[in-house]
Amino acid sequence: FRLMEPDYNDTNRKPLILPAHIKNKVENKIKKISNIKFRDKKIVAIYVRYKGTDKENYHELVRSSSELKEYYPIFDYLIDQKFMVFLYGDYSYKDLQNYNNYKSIITNELIKLDRHSVCLYASLSCDYFIGSAGGGAYFPFSRKIHPKTLILNAMPFDFALPNATIVYKNAIDNKSNFIKGEKLINNFSNNYKINGHEIISNSKTLMLESLVEFMEFHNKNILERSKTENLPKVPKNSIYARYNLRISPVWFKYNSN
Repeated sequence: FRLMEPDYNDTNRKPLILPAHIKNKVENKIKKISNIKFRDKKIVAIYVRYKGTDKENYHELVRSSSELKEYYPIFDYLIDQKFMVFLYGDYSYKDLQNYNNYKSIITNELIKLDRHSVCLYASLSCDYFIGSAGGGAYFPFSRKIHPKTLILNAMPFDFALPNATIVYKNAIDNKSNFIKGEKLINNFSNNYKINGHEIISNSKTLMLESLVEFMEFHNKNILERSKTENLPKVPKNSIYARYNLRISPVWFKYNSN
């Protein structure tokens, strides 16, 4: 987990580079099913995590992604924006096939290649990374230059990756009232459970709106970003400040009602 450290590549080892034989193997497979010109395409890698099935594995279960069908609007948006979209992780390909445009999502099943090669290509080549709080999120951070990163369904509430935009899970009481975002960050930062509350996954609406805002943010120049950002302050010595992460303003808005 030293991969999480902001200075890991600088102080410990050389960053990972995608081997040429894996690059060529994946791209040749993709060319067989499409006319994609790779130099004209931006790549988005999506990592989903589904671990734990019961209360005995609660710490695993609570860190899982939203159901795959909740990602369909994200897929639609990225395809409409002409991105090349890769998917890796714990998904079921049978579930993915319920998505009308599933053949536009590049997976190892689609291109008939081993999952390790596709995972390495996607994570080490992507321009944008959309992930969950699991081991698969650290591959892109073994690179010298990290991709622009959005983490969805992050848990616990102090999960951090360098310079990423984070969308944490939500907590509701028995009347479906949300705990405010600032309270989650300040009072329950390392909690996996909160008495009297249920931890719930991000809805498809929250995920899509967070993605759109994330993309818009990264399309602005630095001056424009500083003028428009109006996020709650985080303690200077906190993990949030140390990793220079950005908690999604969309998440704060959803948790302010």
